[in-house]
Amino acid sequence: GGGGEVEALRESLRRAEEERTQYIKALEARAVEMRDLESSLEGAVQAQSAAIQRATEEEEAARGLREELSRAKKEGETQIERLQQQVLSLSAAMQDGPGEGDAEAERLRAQVESLQEEAGLKEEQLAQLRVVLGEADADVKRLQAQS
Repeated sequence: GGGGEVEALRESLRRAEEERTQYIKALEARAVEMRDLESSLEGAVQAQSAAIQRATEEEEAARGLREELSRAKKEGETQIERLQQQVLSLSAAMQDGPGEGDAEAERLRAQVESLQEEAGLKEEQLAQLRVVLGEADADVKRLQAQS
């Protein structure tokens, strides 16, 4: 009779169903893997863009500092020039001034000395500024090379 055929059909259906279930489980596991991979990639991308952001900020800060130092250097140079002018005009005044006695000449000489001292200090500050500026330049170049 036909009972055996129905049984065989049922058996193959059951096997097909089992295979289908296994396949679905495998697909689900794969989907989980893909999601994990995606989120770890997202994490890596975020970390990288944060690093780029940081490097950019550092570079801008270094550039800002450099500009500030440049301004200070220019200011210092201007002050030194002014002081040197004052020294020159005072020296001239001392040489061809009407002889109002030694007191006036002494006062002028003292003024010249203090101005020269101040100019010396300013030049020292400038020399230091130049060193710092060099370092700031090097920092900017290094940061640019990194990004």
